[in-house]
Amino acid sequence: SLKDQARSVVGLSALYRKWVNILYLIVEMENALYFDQSLQRSVTTEGESPLDRTPYKIQRCIETHRRFIQSYANELGGRPFIDLWELTSGMQSSLPSIGSSAETRGETLWMRDVMAAIHEGSDARFPAAVADAMQERLGQLKAGNNTVTLELELACTKLEELDCKLLTTIKRRLRSGTELFERYQDKTLDEGAEALISELRQIPTAFETYYRQARHFFNEMGWQSPPEVKSLLISSWQTEETHVLHTDQFWTLEEQAKEKVVILRRTPTPVDSIEALVASNETIISMMLLKHRQFGIIVDMRQAPQRNDVDFENAMLKLRVAVATNFMRVAVLLESATGVLQVNRIGRNDGAETFATLNEFAALRFAKGAA
Repeated sequence: SLKDQARSVVGLSALYRKWVNILYLIVEMENALYFDQSLQRSVTTEGESPLDRTPYKIQRCIETHRRFIQSYANELGGRPFIDLWELTSGMQSSLPSIGSSAETRGETLWMRDVMAAIHEGSDARFPAAVADAMQERLGQLKAGNNTVTLELELACTKLEELDCKLLTTIKRRLRSGTELFERYQDKTLDEGAEALISELRQIPTAFETYYRQARHFFNEMGWQSPPEVKSLLISSWQTEETHVLHTDQFWTLEEQAKEKVVILRRTPTPVDSIEALVASNETIISMMLLKHRQFGIIVDMRQAPQRNDVDFENAMLKLRVAVATNFMRVAVLLESATGVLQVNRIGRNDGAETFATLNEFAALRFAKGAA
């Protein structure tokens, strides 16, 4: 009816404005960050070179980075994208062609759960840890220890790079999303809904990459991790409540009934026989029970040999679909950023609510669900 069409246009306009408003927010943050960082390329004391990293400039660099974490990164990692996801996925789910039961269960909470998993991980503490380590070494420099000068100069450059890259990556995703509205106009939800969701799915990955790169830099500098930063080792999943359901040459299947989490680990054994892989997959599928529809699953593929030929992909399809339909949440644990992109593509094709990550804590946190 005309009334329904009018409501659809109004809803689409509101969704577009939401995307555009967050894009404008990012641009404002970029401009403010550029202004703050421009001090590093200016002359602040007579006789100095614009490129000199003086103690004053280093202090301002630390302050700029801390302000970035508190006012920009923390803000963007909260409500803006959670609200945008809920609005976008909610309008997508209202389409007649989109199911409202198993296909969309938990979909509106995906961004909230993924962001919580990433922000609560140990890597999330390293951007602030870098600033703290720099502040300590700046004190040493002021006390006459010039051996820390190079460390501080490298750290200033790295922080500027990481902070700018986070905003640039997020802006790219938002700009691609707004371009979909401009391309499809009133047909955006019919023809561009999946692409909008695809752009939003990459936002948490931007934060995870930001945190991980800060940790890598911290470790490369040989700085001592603060006591509160603890890494979650895979061995910590092996608790008394862990029950091994099955193990063979390709897979190990474990269940933590108390946590409502199943862990499916791929062994490093190469696939020499597609028939053997299919048989192994069938065994895994047969062990997926009705109760597991209330469980999350972690698919740990970090030891899996690289292979993506057509025969292999076809052999894995049935298992991927079974995982997507028999578990409430699917977290895929990988060891490369390229793998994350590939799994996100496959997950979307299967219709699964999948979170691909490089972080063990984030995978476990997502599989268990939001507190």
